[in-house]
Amino acid sequence: MASEFPVSDTHIFTVDDVDRMFQVGILEPDERVELLEGRIVVRPRESPEHQAAVGCVHRELGASYAWSAGFWIRMAATTAVDEYSLPEPDPSVLRGVPSDFVMRHPRGRETILTVEVALASVPRDRGQKAGIYARAGCPVYWVLDLVRRELVVHKEPREDGTWASVRTYRAGETVALPQVAARVAVADLFPSF
Repeated sequence: MASEFPVSDTHIFTVDDVDRMFQVGILEPDERVELLEGRIVVRPRESPEHQAAVGCVHRELGASYAWSAGFWIRMAATTAVDEYSLPEPDPSVLRGVPSDFVMRHPRGRETILTVEVALASVPRDRGQKAGIYARAGCPVYWVLDLVRRELVVHKEPREDGTWASVRTYRAGETVALPQVAARVAVADLFPSF
């Protein structure tokens, strides 16, 4: 006789579950994982192209977001979303200083700009993570798509995980940085070959 309840081979984890896994050594501190919607996802190894692009993004953001003006650029650091998601954007920009976040991860609404550099992770970054960051209230989310060589800018997050504004920029265009009077050339975000 068949069961009337579906059988699932998936366990949904919480942030507390993952924290305990790190504390007891089930997950190693340097393990490349993220918690996305209750699932522990292995992050792809960063290719040289991905690392170079992250460096280009950091350089361009660093030229406009200065410590002296109260901005902090965090690299590959966790953003607290909800009890089921702890993504690690490549860089993110916060208003504040590291001592503001000694006891907790910043929340999505506390970010100014969240960036994912996408090569192997393009579908996840443009799909699932866009929804996660919108629900978290991240005001601006960029996906630097290294495959298509374009920058996808998401603005005005909605609680249902969608964005009121999504625009694609390509080489030859510039994009405004949030909360500062500055623009960056999209081409400068990509490493040259």
